[in-house]
Amino acid sequence: MNNLIKKLAEESGLLFLPHGFIENDMTNEQIQHFAQLIVEECRTVLSEQSRKAPLECAGHFLNADNAIMEHFYRNKI
Repeated sequence: MNNLIKKLAEESGLLFLPHGFIENDMTNEQIQHFAQLIVEECRTVLSEQSRKAPLECAGHFLNADNAIMEHFYRNKI
């Protein structure tokens, strides 16, 4: 498993073994928190890439970030 995924899982309070997660011990809140951390990590990558891109391309990254926010958070807003 990717070390970043392991770190995010630990931060969410999820338990895992070398071959995968211990599913019986996961709470709904932990799974939601883990998913939120992954989405935020993806948004961070988009943001970092937008700063490296030519100015004329930056809008595409912003549009992608807005689409991700709307897709995952529209029910919470």
